[in-house]
Amino acid sequence: MPCIHRGGQIFMGHFVRGDVIIAQVPCFGRSGAKLRPVVVIGSDRNQELLVVPVSSQPSTDSPSFPLALDDFLEGGLDMFNESYVLISHVSTIHPRDVVGKRGRLTSEYINLVITQVTPGTSIKKRR
Repeated sequence: MPCIHRGGQIFMGHFVRGDVIIAQVPCFGRSGAKLRPVVVIGSDRNQELLVVPVSSQPSTDSPSFPLALDDFLEGGLDMFNESYVLISHVSTIHPRDVVGKRGRLTSEYINLVITQVTPGTSIKKRR
């Protein structure tokens, strides 16, 4: 599943940068995985998806960005309040770990997220 560039979008299998998907992702600070929304930010050399989680709570120890329904180009999350993209919690997942797609973020929002992911951020590998 190599990355394919088409019309300014980066395709990773059938997911593109900026897609909001539901997947089993590794938990930070503890073992195991959790089913949660994540934002696709890229793919790695092993053809796994690089993702950052979405949470109903902002991070207390690292940067996070508010996410509102207006930040979606299509689709959205079932949210009554603001959600947060936890940009310092980068994980890798297999596309087979994805259970659904909820939408796609605007290019402005995803570019903001990607520019804020710090180079050298530790990446939590799925097990």
